Amino acid sequence: MKLTNIPFTVTDWSAIEPTEHKGLEGAAYWRTQHFHDMRVRLTDDTSPHRSATKFGAKLFIVD
Repeated sequence: MKLTNIPFTVTDWSAIEPTEHKGLEGAAYWRTQHFHDMRVRLTDDTSPHRSATKFGAKLFIVD
């Protein structure tokens, strides 16, 4: 992954429409922001077998 020339910005995650991705139990909701060839994704998992305090919202950088 080549991370160069990334602009500094503040993302209002609530302004990005989530996309639903269903699993075997529950679903994950992704909010994705694109910067050149890089995607930054905030995810929220609703699986009944995961504790919100342990897994809650996660932020990923995806190449």
